[in-house]
Amino acid sequence: MSDLLSVQGSSRSWEKLGDFHSVSHSSGLSAFSQRLFWLTERNQLVVGDSYCNYTSSVSFSANLTAFSVVHPDLHAYPAGLDAKDIQVVPHPIRSEDIVAVGEYSRFNLTWPSASEVTHGTVFYKVSIIAGSENQSVTITQHWREISGLSPYTQMVVSIQPYTYWGFALATTVSVRSPMSTPTAPLSPDVYITQHKNASSGHQTLAADFHWMTPAHTRGVISHHYVSYWRGDGPENRAIKKVVRMRGTDRRFLLTNLAKSETYHFKVQACTDAGCGDYSETVLRKTDALNPIPTLLVASSDGLSSLKLLNTINSSSLLGRVTPVSTTFLAQENDRLFWLDHANKLCENSASPFEELADLNASGVDVTIDWISRTLYTVESLNNGASFIKQYYIDREVHRQLISTQLISRQAIIGSIVADPYTSSLLWTEETESGNGKGCIMAADMRTGLPRPVLGACKTQAGGSNSRSRRTSCSCPDTLDVAPVLAMNYKPRDGTTELFFVDKSSNAIYSTDLDGCNCYVAFQPNSGEDLGFPPDLLAVDHMRLSWYTKDQGRLFSVLKERQTDRRLLAQDIADVTDIIGFGSHLQPLPDPQCLQPGSYNSTVRKIVVEATSIQLLLSEPIRSEACMDISHPKDKFTVYYRQAVVSKPGASPEDCQSDRSQCESEKTYSSEVELTNLEPFTMYLIQVAVSNYYTKDSEVLSKPMLITTKAWAPSPAREVTLTPITPDKLEVKWQHPTRFNGPPDDVDYIIKLSTMTSEGQVHTEKTRKATLPTEGNYLSDTFMGLTPNQEYTVKIETCRENRTLCSQSNTASRKTYMTPSNFSVLAVSPNSVTLNWRSPPDGMMIRHHIDYVEIKPGPLEWQKYKFLSNTESDHLYREEVTDLSPNTQYAFRISCLYDFRPYSMGKYFWPSGDSLFTQKTSVFKPGKPLPPSLTFLKSGGHEVTWAEPESNGSPITRYTLEYRNVKKTVWREAYNGSIERWLVDASRFTEGESYIFRVAALNAQGQGPFSGNSSVMRAAHVAQSNSHREIVIACAVAVVIFSIIIVIVALILVTRKRREKSKPPTVFIRGPDTELATLRELPPHTTIEQNNTLYAIR
Repeated sequence: MSDLLSVQGSSRSWEKLGDFHSVSHSSGLSAFSQRLFWLTERNQLVVGDSYCNYTSSVSFSANLTAFSVVHPDLHAYPAGLDAKDIQVVPHPIRSEDIVAVGEYSRFNLTWPSASEVTHGTVFYKVSIIAGSENQSVTITQHWREISGLSPYTQMVVSIQPYTYWGFALATTVSVRSPMSTPTAPLSPDVYITQHKNASSGHQTLAADFHWMTPAHTRGVISHHYVSYWRGDGPENRAIKKVVRMRGTDRRFLLTNLAKSETYHFKVQACTDAGCGDYSETVLRKTDALNPIPTLLVASSDGLSSLKLLNTINSSSLLGRVTPVSTTFLAQENDRLFWLDHANKLCENSASPFEELADLNASGVDVTIDWISRTLYTVESLNNGASFIKQYYIDREVHRQLISTQLISRQAIIGSIVADPYTSSLLWTEETESGNGKGCIMAADMRTGLPRPVLGACKTQAGGSNSRSRRTSCSCPDTLDVAPVLAMNYKPRDGTTELFFVDKSSNAIYSTDLDGCNCYVAFQPNSGEDLGFPPDLLAVDHMRLSWYTKDQGRLFSVLKERQTDRRLLAQDIADVTDIIGFGSHLQPLPDPQCLQPGSYNSTVRKIVVEATSIQLLLSEPIRSEACMDISHPKDKFTVYYRQAVVSKPGASPEDCQSDRSQCESEKTYSSEVELTNLEPFTMYLIQVAVSNYYTKDSEVLSKPMLITTKAWAPSPAREVTLTPITPDKLEVKWQHPTRFNGPPDDVDYIIKLSTMTSEGQVHTEKTRKATLPTEGNYLSDTFMGLTPNQEYTVKIETCRENRTLCSQSNTASRKTYMTPSNFSVLAVSPNSVTLNWRSPPDGMMIRHHIDYVEIKPGPLEWQKYKFLSNTESDHLYREEVTDLSPNTQYAFRISCLYDFRPYSMGKYFWPSGDSLFTQKTSVFKPGKPLPPSLTFLKSGGHEVTWAEPESNGSPITRYTLEYRNVKKTVWREAYNGSIERWLVDASRFTEGESYIFRVAALNAQGQGPFSGNSSVMRAAHVAQSNSHREIVIACAVAVVIFSIIIVIVALILVTRKRREKSKPPTVFIRGPDTELATLRELPPHTTIEQNNTLYAIR
């Protein structure tokens, strides 16, 4: 049990209000509106008054563990806010919105404020991890100042906004501190080399300026600025030139140097924060060549260059890659290629690199033919087989590498080199048939046919030739070739020289391409541990270099010296490939062997269609002296245009003089297809052949003319769909630009469609291709359409019974909107007041109301008022007057829509057979014609008149008045329901003249009086007869009145007696109708006295 206590006043006295029984320990006590709520130990909700009395339990089907009292009074919104405006829980912060702003030494970590929260304070729980430092803080501003970090330090930032009412998800993002300017680039050096222009073949002096990455990059190097000047004096701004280089570049090549001049170079590195200090200035004089022996090294650290001087200096070229084998192309600022451990072929043309192709097997080695610009890869399979693929790296036409499997061998290929001057590929391989010994193989790059060069493979294939070979060649038959191979050109005669390792003698040999003449290039002395047999081998113009993976050591010696070999050695871990590096190792032949010249072969047409021509191109014919040298993949450019003859009888203008007037199709294939041609058109075609070395110096072949076949017309042009009225659309179009045949055979099929609730509805018209009547346009009209409905039109231009068609672009428009339906505001006998609203689209510009009385036969509409300007979406009130009462009328709106000519924009609403009708209300009777006077034989007069228009309500009586022509006062002569009155001569003065007029009466009131009748002259009447008649009439009236009173009294007495004995019965009786007045009865009429109404017998 628990007690309920209350605190009273500031003295904090306590008063016991009541007891709680069986209160759950987890229950809270809630109070609202003089009621208490709590939870019992049995999880029942109990409600009681403020003294815990009069409790009641609330049962639930489920087990109740907690409750809360909810009422709007307990959760009032803050002032000025409601349920629509209140927002108290922030949204998560987007990761891209968390940025570092400012200098690296003191910067702000900023993010957008939670502006969506409309009430309360937003807190931000911020956690920042930078290296070993961890900082957590809760703040209310949407930034955090940070200092003491190095430039471009990576931070892990987590930010979670929250309020007292809820929190958003935390956003965690990796952010770097702002960049700073880098330090000066390291180890700048410049070398004077010979550079051969690929197009002209001229040899020029070049300065090869190298540098290394700054010791502290302080960010991402975005670019470099290389400054250089010529002369022996100090730096001179007037002659200094500055070149911007990429951030990944570490080399700048300056060509066309003047002889015996001094050149100065320096470089600075830049980040987004700015540029750092310049490196030290280096200079070289162009009086002697000094290409540095350099190796391109692939390792687990990426690609680097090793300069082999007195010491080995390493310079990183590309990091964050894992190459297996590498090669380079010196013509394009040392374009690097490599195979990586993921069996992908990559290059460094993009930052940081680009994946060119996925290999189909495990990548082993890669080499390049730098003249034909072709990569060759060695890939090995699990079954011991290997194959060689070639990749053409020029991709002006193709967006991906063109690859071909050139050679397949059932052997393990170890290393491969390319000799473009003999179009040869050379590699080492080891097969089981060779008793595990290695050999050197060669193949023609063009055919892929292999041949043995040296070692076990050649011994097995020798036969009788091997005996003559032993007498004339110096290469031993016992050579066991290791799976390493290198190639160089002799400086004296330029012949190809191969270097390989003999495992049996631990010697590096040199041989020619035939494997005939061999000599030992290097062999360690007895007891020297120089890592033989090596795992990798490289050669350049000066040095032999090799690498042993077990020792992780690189060795290099001078190639030509026999005594002082100047051995260099250095420990380098995880090297996977080494090759000689430098442009001097990739010489180019004479320009005539590089450029294909003008296209002098034949062109044959294969297939000619209406819109395409397929051609077969023959390979260009090259000079005999260049037949053995490889060449780049030839690129054919086919120029074509429609044949244009400027003068009668002249030849069509070709593309040689102005190629911009011609289209072109480029391909590396011998077959080419020209597409998107115009049918039934003569085309002039010329061919040019080019490659990397010719580029813009193409010479075109002689032109040839080919005519395409006829085809479908081109699509109709400028198809438009214009609304005319709510039920009409106008389609306009222009003739096709080309009929591609006779115009008379062309039909236009106009297809109109719309989407309704029942699906898509189509309408179709066919129109012959006659000459247009309005300018250059044809037009047609669709009628009977649905107002305010979206319609789509397209036009098919066809020939040959619709077998050859072209479709135009579609055009869509809505029909105009109609006015709203009429609504009746008021109806009178002579007018009808209508309401209607003009369409909101603003296309209805003028209108007026038409009306017509509905009669048998054609309707003859009448215009009510003139045309008036129509306001858009305006509610109009139209009162049509001068109508006849109780008459059925039809009404319509005569609309004029915004279309020219205006005569086509007329429209009636309601449209078609639909009519809006309204009947005018009933009215007082119309004006009768003037009464007629008839002289009777008896000597009296009778006044008669014709029944006027009743105007919808039956005529109940007439009022006949008379007037002495000498006076102005009218007096009533008759008030009855028949159209005649026998003149009572006693009312008139003898000899006087009188006129009559009459008016009709119905339920709506009395109508207008008629015109005056003709004049009646009163006749003489005897006094005695008149007096006698008066006496008799009075006597009869008294008698009749007495009888009526007696009869009424008897009826009343009898009815009262019946009411006492029977239940009361209520009779509802309408008003009495006077059948006739006494004066209307003819003479000698007998009156039946037992009826309260007059009757005639």
